[in-house]
Amino acid sequence: MYDDGDYENHGDDLENDGVFSCVVTVDNAVEAQLSFYAEDGANKSSDFIIDVYEDISDESIDEMIAVNNALETFSESDEYKNLTFEERVDAIKNLLKQLSETGTEEYPHSLIVSSSITFDKNSNLYSFMYNCKITGFFEVINEEYSETVGMASSLSNENDKSTELDESTNNENNSYLGTAKIIYDLNVYDRKNSNFSYSLFKSYAEKWSKEGLNTTITADHSDGSDTTSIEELKNLSSYDYVVIAAHGADNNNNPLIAVSDPGNNENYKRYKKDLRSGRIVPYGESFCVVHSFFERYYEENELNDTLFFFYSCDIFGENDIIGYNMYDSLHSVGAETVVGFCNELHAGYGNDMLTDFTQQMIYGHTTGEAFNYANTKNKSNYTEIPVIAGNINKSWANATVKNGDFESNDSSPRYWNYSGDVRILDSLGSYVHDNNLLFMSTGIGSKSDYNSSQVSQVFHIPENATTLTFSYNFISEEPMEWVGDEYDDEFLTNIYAGTSTSTVLRESTNTSTWHRTNITNFYGGDNTMYETQWKTVTIDVEQYAGKAIKLEFNVNNVGDNTYNSAVLIDNVLVA
Repeated sequence: MYDDGDYENHGDDLENDGVFSCVVTVDNAVEAQLSFYAEDGANKSSDFIIDVYEDISDESIDEMIAVNNALETFSESDEYKNLTFEERVDAIKNLLKQLSETGTEEYPHSLIVSSSITFDKNSNLYSFMYNCKITGFFEVINEEYSETVGMASSLSNENDKSTELDESTNNENNSYLGTAKIIYDLNVYDRKNSNFSYSLFKSYAEKWSKEGLNTTITADHSDGSDTTSIEELKNLSSYDYVVIAAHGADNNNNPLIAVSDPGNNENYKRYKKDLRSGRIVPYGESFCVVHSFFERYYEENELNDTLFFFYSCDIFGENDIIGYNMYDSLHSVGAETVVGFCNELHAGYGNDMLTDFTQQMIYGHTTGEAFNYANTKNKSNYTEIPVIAGNINKSWANATVKNGDFESNDSSPRYWNYSGDVRILDSLGSYVHDNNLLFMSTGIGSKSDYNSSQVSQVFHIPENATTLTFSYNFISEEPMEWVGDEYDDEFLTNIYAGTSTSTVLRESTNTSTWHRTNITNFYGGDNTMYETQWKTVTIDVEQYAGKAIKLEFNVNNVGDNTYNSAVLIDNVLVA
């Protein structure tokens, strides 16, 4: 194994970082799960797993879509709509049996495995296996539950007490509480009511932003236009709070999140690997995301301390049996607390729980206190069971900066939000404090798709504190040949307080004082590395005493992505 920075031949990202890598050749001729590990006699690494899946042919994709179209066409017919629920269950069973025997007019042969057809009475879900051994789902609509946010249900505002929001609760301390994202996908099976629902959730985002929680919401697709919710779900690592408002269901303790990405030929090809692995499953003319999806698309601790609220049915199970698969998957990649519901969730009750819980968090309460307040205040007339899993003592702003010396012995910075190429190293030339330091780059080696990286934390400045200090070393391949040119890579430090932003430090190719160094080289560069050398900066934060701020470090590639830059950071301290 090698620590030479030769990514192409040896798979090593960064020279002299103490991390050794190698390249292995994988036989992909047959489906298999391959396990690798490294050892030096006394020490052995954790296992590294590679799954090899059979490809999905274009013909199989066409056949899956044909099955889905047959089910959707029948379910939208007047004949189907006039049936009772029990008659619908039988009718779909007969159609699935027909598809397993004679197929469709275009594909007059068996399209699904006959013995695979099963019906879950708790979730009203039919499951079946296509001929290509992928499992699909179809829900039989029960009009009795038309006010829930289950898979095929319709939202109703009949019992909604939260449509008129209290605008009087602004953030009096002008603190920065963090960032939030609302993934809105309730219109996937409910387009006729989605405009109202989207407007309501948009008003939540606007209100929370005024109160210090900088909240964005996904685009409105109430017109039925194509969406990319699956891609949105892959990009949540930079948020402190994530609200997923989507239809949900449970299949044998596997929670399903409905997404509105259309089940067309293009998307079936795009998500082949996820479909084959079961991380995404076909659902009518769209898809559902399974909890294991998050384990695949996020690294360990990447969802660092994120709080999730699921405005969905069955995320914590069904039939009064609480399950924790969604929490376990999210927690395994860093999420700290997950709030959601067991059983069907009714819209009005869900709105009240969401707004009351979030408001209490904005007021500075812990997750446990906010959950207990919302649960005590709101009582459902139905069967939903609110559940909180994880840290019940979490708040959005730490009492002071946490893990500022990066000594938590993780591969990523615990208690810090981050995106891009961010690592914890125990060595890279000389370093400042103890064993570990933060490394963030413009994208090198296996992280070369990035052009920038960001690390941030929200914390309170204590009443008697006056200074924020940290040490850093900005290193770059840009100097000296590109000094004075448009290729001006930069390292920025920003402080956010309320609605204001202050850049308190900037280093760049054109403005910094550079010193030649040989501590490392970046793969693909020119083997000339420069550094600012280690500096310690002290920032006056007395004006923020008693308030919450967001401290953010950024390193940005400007003008090109050939010659890269990085920054080492250590010893972040408030005093």
